[in-house]
Amino acid sequence: MLVLTDEKMLFGEVKDMMQLYKPFDMRVYGNHLDLLDSFSTLHPEMIILDIDMVNEQVFKLINVLKSLQKSLNILLIGSTDKISLISNAFAAGVNAYLVKPLSADNVCDFLVASLKLQKNNPSTL
Repeated sequence: MLVLTDEKMLFGEVKDMMQLYKPFDMRVYGNHLDLLDSFSTLHPEMIILDIDMVNEQVFKLINVLKSLQKSLNILLIGSTDKISLISNAFAAGVNAYLVKPLSADNVCDFLVASLKLQKNNPSTL
């Protein structure tokens, strides 16, 4: 799992908590270029994009990621609850959208549920 965020402390806590559930590799990045470099070699099943300002650049990144790996599950975490932007995110290929503020517990609960769902139905997040 790859994570693009400016809240590395939150996702450090999420990573520690998730290790108790199921050991997995979570790598956290502060910029999209580093994430893309790792993406080409790691081929993750899921990417978390924790981005405050959801905009066209985010949608372009989602399109690039989906073009590289069609089955990629993308969780977008944003600070907006505007239906039009959330709808555009799903149209771009996002599998799930969570609205900030979030705690590490909220993210872990979602990830555990997603991993269980994905185990039962691999085509979903």
